[in-house]
Amino acid sequence: MRIVIIEDEEELGILMGNYLKKRVLNHNSGSVTIARNLKDGLNYIKDIKPEWVILDNNLPDGKGIQALGNIRRIAQKAQILVMSAMTNLKEEALRNGANYFLDKPISLTEISKIIGKSPEKQSAPSDHSY
Repeated sequence: MRIVIIEDEEELGILMGNYLKKRVLNHNSGSVTIARNLKDGLNYIKDIKPEWVILDNNLPDGKGIQALGNIRRIAQKAQILVMSAMTNLKEEALRNGANYFLDKPISLTEISKIIGKSPEKQSAPSDHSY
């Protein structure tokens, strides 16, 4: 499984990446790539074709929600999880292509539960918020 995390807070991105490698990927069955802005994230998505995209909304070069259409066109089958401290964005995120929405501050356990139910492991419903 390939995961792209787009998160501008470097420590949080690294923490999520390491946690997912350990808890979901079991250290050897996939990859986690971290981008700190939308531009790099979109390039990684084009190159990697991930099964999962974890997307922060408030990024230095734009809003994650506004990039959902581009992400969906590039990686049509990817599951997209949007994270934001602005809980009022949940419906907009789901309407614009996100499969999941998590309120910040995030729970690494919740992220691993969501990704652990990925389509590779079982059929995952398409619209969820936690």
